[in-house]
Amino acid sequence: MLRLRQGNIATLIYFSLPSGKFSKFHKIESDEIWKCLFAVVVYGGARL
Repeated sequence: MLRLRQGNIATLIYFSLPSGKFSKFHKIESDEIWKCLFAVVVYGGARL
């Protein structure tokens, strides 16, 4: 469905890190969210 560029993937990885601003404020919620996003990125990358 969505084709992410390397820049977008790098941004997702940055915000998924503990040093990311998003993770600091929403640690519990972000853990599940980023797991889902990571799965989508991996699945999308495999289809490219």
